[in-house]
Amino acid sequence: MNDFKLTDNFGFFELTRTDKAEFQELNRKKGLCYVPDLKLVAVTILEPVRAHYGKPVIVHSGFRCYELNKAVGGSVNSQHMAGEAVDFHVDGLTVDEVFQWFWHGADIPFGQLIDERRGGERWVHFGMGEKREVLGFKDGKYARLA
Repeated sequence: MNDFKLTDNFGFFELTRTDKAEFQELNRKKGLCYVPDLKLVAVTILEPVRAHYGKPVIVHSGFRCYELNKAVGGSVNSQHMAGEAVDFHVDGLTVDEVFQWFWHGADIPFGQLIDERRGGERWVHFGMGEKREVLGFKDGKYARLA
């Protein structure tokens, strides 16, 4: 399978990659069914972030097939399985800066915005939609902020 562009700055492989090598081929194969959704994520979320900050956006996780989602301990209702969510950070910026911009400054509709943490890593989770659920990590667990 060859990579292809979803937008000028983001490709299919980038939004279907995983650190779990045993799931990579399956994830990309199943991800082909969600190309329109992944393109919408890239156009609606990732490109505006890159344009606003003028810096590379590093994708941690985009589409996850059911098997991969289960292996990484993802939610059974994860929007990642529908190609409607992305986890990322912006090179050279703190997660706080990007999270606060999305929540209070950006005019980008979202269903779910989460300041996610696992181990020593941290990233922004952005899910499509318009319900504007905002979650943060407090006292060892996720708490609703809005």
